[in-house]
Amino acid sequence: MDHPLYGPLVAAIVVSYARPFTDNDGYGVLKKRWWQFDHPKRKEAHELLLKARHELVAHTDIGVRKVKIVPPGPSRFLKGAQSDHVGYAVAGYLFTLSQVRIFQQHTSELGQCLHKEVEVLLNTLYGGMELPKSAFDLRLNEGL
Repeated sequence: MDHPLYGPLVAAIVVSYARPFTDNDGYGVLKKRWWQFDHPKRKEAHELLLKARHELVAHTDIGVRKVKIVPPGPSRFLKGAQSDHVGYAVAGYLFTLSQVRIFQQHTSELGQCLHKEVEVLLNTLYGGMELPKSAFDLRLNEGL
């Protein structure tokens, strides 16, 4: 968790997950039925990821991301090292490795469910149609 890529990786996970659950000018928000989870761990993962998106990643919630001024001298923020200058630290919260594993399982299962739904919709929209020989863009007026 102290690896320099931990923060950016978690931010990428949060942003990627939350995108279809928040307002956007693209394909819109997933329907509410995709927000319902039978397993408590999946519901908790969903809520934690959206909370992190709102408090840490997409916005700066001042109640969560508190700025601390660090005077010169030894500092726990520098792992015991000493600083000759006044510094600052931005507090927040981290996810444990077990939480990240739950996120991985949750997002994988949700992705599989969404993929199955997409397959059904593709068959409903295009099944039996004569289609172009190469890929083409989805038009949002096609019944979605």
